[in-house]
Amino acid sequence: SRWCCWRLCRWFPKELTAPPPKPASRTVVVKPLPNDPVGSGTLLLNALGGITGTAADPWLLKIEPGIYDIGLGTLVMKPFVDIEGSGEGMTTIRGAGNPLLAPEEPTVLGADNAELRFLTVESVGGTSTLGMQATGTSPRLTHVTVQASGASLYNSALRSYNGANPAITDATLSADGYAVQVEGASLKLHNVRVTSSGYAIVLYQGSMTAIDVTITGQTGVEFFNNSSAVIERSSITATGAALSIINSTAQIGASKLAGSVQLTNSTAACAGVYDGSFAAIGPTCF
Repeated sequence: SRWCCWRLCRWFPKELTAPPPKPASRTVVVKPLPNDPVGSGTLLLNALGGITGTAADPWLLKIEPGIYDIGLGTLVMKPFVDIEGSGEGMTTIRGAGNPLLAPEEPTVLGADNAELRFLTVESVGGTSTLGMQATGTSPRLTHVTVQASGASLYNSALRSYNGANPAITDATLSADGYAVQVEGASLKLHNVRVTSSGYAIVLYQGSMTAIDVTITGQTGVEFFNNSSAVIERSSITATGAALSIINSTAQIGASKLAGSVQLTNSTAACAGVYDGSFAAIGPTCF
């Protein structure tokens, strides 16, 4: 329509609407097949396989709600390609446990300069399970749940291995066995819940920084062979040893240790630490 008055004439559109959004040029969206988790898993693997990211050309793989069953396969993360689900209760990447104890193939393998976020990773059944592994890389995990269960011999949610240094924030790691393993590598945890029916965290020639972490297991944190950890504002609850430290060092501040502390050729320093009855623990963690 047209409206005019003295020295002024303007055209007004009949409808004031915003232009349609342009499709994202560096985002690949994966949609599940109805009632077909295995087919959906194949779509996910193929979608990631078709992406190559660089520092100058980073990409996002967006996964819609659903279950993506990749069987005995591994979702191998790529540098400069973030993988984002639709929520920890909405998007699940499920892998089958390994038929043999070795080699142990993870459901997801981490990469440098890449983040996994807003989804759940499951490794279920077989002889051994391994939900997530970083080997010599430093991936980031944010708002991720990793679960490993149902294997006949061995379950592990997360392994940091051979020089890796993953950073995990706002996450849940759980396993019927070893929830977290750090072998010749490092690990950063912030606001993470670690639960296990056996060993919650095991360090073997590894190092860890844990802040605002809740750890629950038969054994809380076990250290071997020149391992080290700094634990702050955290809670460790164990039916056995909250800390088992062998030839290693630990520093704990402003935290709860509900369980015994066992030191063998090791040193531990505690400041502002208390036990399950809220009784103060001494500076050497006894």
